[in-house]
Amino acid sequence: MAAQSVSRVLSYDAIIIGAGHNGLVAASYLAMGGLSVLVLERRDVIGGGATTETLSPGFMTSWCSQTAWGLQSRIIDDLNLRDHGLDFADTALPRKSLMGVGAQGRVRIHPFPDGTYFGGPDVRDDSDVVAQIRQFSKRDAERYPDWLAFWSEAAAIFRPYILSGAAHAKRVGRECTRERS
Repeated sequence: MAAQSVSRVLSYDAIIIGAGHNGLVAASYLAMGGLSVLVLERRDVIGGGATTETLSPGFMTSWCSQTAWGLQSRIIDDLNLRDHGLDFADTALPRKSLMGVGAQGRVRIHPFPDGTYFGGPDVRDDSDVVAQIRQFSKRDAERYPDWLAFWSEAAAIFRPYILSGAAHAKRVGRECTRERS
């Protein structure tokens, strides 16, 4: 009888490895679809990048807080996340910079163990970021605009595929080539 109980308990339609935010979202959708789901996590906390932890002495952060703006409203609504306590602190400031300020003016800071940092409240635009980088590397400061341009172009290529079916690599390549010409 014990063997039957064990086999019944260990029978799942889907097993998700990793209880990070993506694993939890995937498990939630599968469960909403009527599947029995087991989620496994090696750490003693769940949530992955969505947990709040000490980044550096004096700095507490969610590891994916800088990308919370990318959390799709469809996922928020489908999983009723606001009803379960999801809320965003409003830190909007009138600034424009990829490094220092994220989408909708959210302040970004990248602290280092020695107390120095990039971004933060002193950044009003990309020229402030360049000045901060120059303190560490003149060459990197000069290349920063190229880095921004690269990621802006990459984001434009992949943005249409967010929350869509898997894109065929040839189609993405054709669209990338067409956009450059």
